[in-house]
Amino acid sequence: MKPVIVNVIVSIACSLGTIAAYSLIKDETSATQLAVLNYDVVNLQGAGRSNSELEESYTNLRESANKLTAAGYVVVDSRSLVSYPPELEIPLIEHGDATDGAEGAVSE
Repeated sequence: MKPVIVNVIVSIACSLGTIAAYSLIKDETSATQLAVLNYDVVNLQGAGRSNSELEESYTNLRESANKLTAAGYVVVDSRSLVSYPPELEIPLIEHGDATDGAEGAVSE
């Protein structure tokens, strides 16, 4: 009976040590950064525009998504979601504005 008790105590000590070591090693900023790509924004704002202007808006939105992906964000198409907070949406940048494309994306 004594070896069983010793094994239980050693197992508990090892488990607690592993948990403590993991919490020290784990990066605190490992939260997933998420952004939502919404093509409907272009469709709604594109009423009355020419096809070339719409294509430019789509290109700008895709470029913003590519920049966010390169920065470590997970970019999800809004059509694959049931709902999402509006602050996660990638803002539409018109005509090559040099503003930061990450305004609407946040860490989760």
